[in-house]
Amino acid sequence: MDARHQHIWQLGRFLLFSTFDASRLQAPPRVRKYVESYQQLQPHRLIQPDSLSFHATMSEPLFFNRQLRDADSLPFAWEDWARQGLVRISDVRSLVHGPAPHDASFRQRIQTLLAALPEPWHRLFRSEPPAAQWLASPDNTDRRVWSRSAAGHYTCTHTASTSGALIPVEAGAAHQQAIMPTTARPALVQGWDITRPWHPRSGASQQQQQQQQQQQQHQNSQPQQQEPEPPPPYLLGIWGAHVMDPQSWGMGRRRAHEYVVKEASTRRQVLDRKAAGDEHAAAPMRPPIWADSTDDQRSGLRAIEARWASRAAAEGTPSQVLGRRPRGQPDPSSYAAWMSPSPERQLPRRDRPQLQPRLAARIQQQVPSPDTTDEAADTAEPPPPWAHVWRVLHTSHLDRSQR
Repeated sequence: MDARHQHIWQLGRFLLFSTFDASRLQAPPRVRKYVESYQQLQPHRLIQPDSLSFHATMSEPLFFNRQLRDADSLPFAWEDWARQGLVRISDVRSLVHGPAPHDASFRQRIQTLLAALPEPWHRLFRSEPPAAQWLASPDNTDRRVWSRSAAGHYTCTHTASTSGALIPVEAGAAHQQAIMPTTARPALVQGWDITRPWHPRSGASQQQQQQQQQQQQHQNSQPQQQEPEPPPPYLLGIWGAHVMDPQSWGMGRRRAHEYVVKEASTRRQVLDRKAAGDEHAAAPMRPPIWADSTDDQRSGLRAIEARWASRAAAEGTPSQVLGRRPRGQPDPSSYAAWMSPSPERQLPRRDRPQLQPRLAARIQQQVPSPDTTDEAADTAEPPPPWAHVWRVLHTSHLDRSQR
C-alpha cells in the first residue's frame, strides 16, 4: 500500500490500535516512530466487542481491524471500497438495508463481510438504532449540544467550547428555545478533566487518589468530606467521524490514555522476551553472575547445576524434581526456570543468510494476534526464592538513598 493513500482508510484515532503498518505512515519521522512504538506495545480491548454500544459498533472501521478477517486470518484492506468512502460498519449496514447493487462481485463482498462480522455485531444489523443520549450538529459553526430527557425529548442543554468542554445553557436562553436541526447526529460525551490527570510524583490518576483518601477516612472513622464533584462533560466527537471511546482500549488494566512510560518499558520487555520464546517472560531475568568464575570452576552456578542434573539422572528423576532431600543436599523447592540451559542466540543480522522472497513476504504478512487478549498478561506464577537476592545484589553498590 502506498503511504500517499493512507488517508483513504479514514482510521482516525483507531490508527494506534489497528494493524496499519506505521513504518509506512506518511508523517514526520518523529511522529511515525511514536505511532510505531505505541503499536508495538500491543494494546488490547478493555471492553469486549459484544459489550460495545450500537453507535460504537457502527463506528468501528472495516479495514485493518482485527475483529474482521479474511480467509487467511488477515484483516481486510480493500482499497477500492476505501476510495468510495465505504470504511465503517455503518456503511455495510446501509448497503444491507438499501437497494441491492447490480455488480455481482460487489454483492459477494458484502456477504463476505457479513460472514466475518462477530455475531453480536451482526445482530445489530437486524435491530433498530436506539435513541442516542447526546446529539450534536456536524456543522463546526453550530456549537449546540442536545441531551435526551427521561421523557424522550431533546433539549439544548449545553454548548461546546473550543476545547470540547460542555458549557451549560441557562434556562430560557435563545439556544434552548431553538429548534434542533435535522442534521444533528449522535455524539460521544463523557466526563473528562481536560487538565493534566497525573500526579507528577506518584503517577496515579486523580480519581485513584481520591478513592484512596476516601478509604483512609473510612478506616480511620474520621468525618468524611463532601464527595468530589464529577468531571465536567466533554464532547469527544460525533459517532462515525474519526471518533472512538478512549476507555475501550488499554494495556493491562490501565486505559490507553492513562499509560505511563515506566509501565510501557516493562511491558515492552515482557513482549520481547515472549517473542524470543521465553516461557517465563514475566519472571525476573537471569542474573548476570550465571557464568562461572575464572579462578574456581567448582563454585560457578553452571557447575552447581551440572552436579544437580547428574545426581537427578543417577537417581532416575527429572531435573525439575530431585525427590527427597537428604541432609546436606540442595532443596528441590529452590529449583527455578533460569537453571535450564539458555536458548541459543541468533546470529547477528549481518551474518544471517538472505531470506527467500516468498519467505520474506510470508513473514511480513504474519497473522496478527487477537485484540481482546492481553499478550503481556502476567501468568501469576510465584516468584522464585532467589528473586529478591539478585534485586539486592544489583543495587548493593549504590548508596542507600539511591537504591
